[in-house]
Amino acid sequence: MYLPEDIITKLSRESGKLVDTEGLFIQAMQDIVKDEIKKKVYSRIDRDPKLQEQIRIAVEDLIEARIKETYALMRLGKIAARVGLELIPGDLKEDVAKEFTSILEREITEIFQKIS
Repeated sequence: MYLPEDIITKLSRESGKLVDTEGLFIQAMQDIVKDEIKKKVYSRIDRDPKLQEQIRIAVEDLIEARIKETYALMRLGKIAARVGLELIPGDLKEDVAKEFTSILEREITEIFQKIS
């Protein structure tokens, strides 16, 4: 059973963790420094149309690379699933394949619902 002073001591310790003013101050200063650096970078980029175009192309290349990476990972997942299904004993294979297909359909449906 807690005595009243135990509750007060515990509450005062916990409330000190909630209001970490030193940490908040440091985080605020870091944000200010980041904002100033961003301003300098954006200012430099805004003055150079060639640089803007190079950045645009690089970002497009990066997006394309990420899409290719995702596609390759999906293909590897498909191969892994196929190998895994081949390792399942014959009497369980059909049930596991149906369950796997059901799970996969649900996941893909959720993905498409999120992106549409």
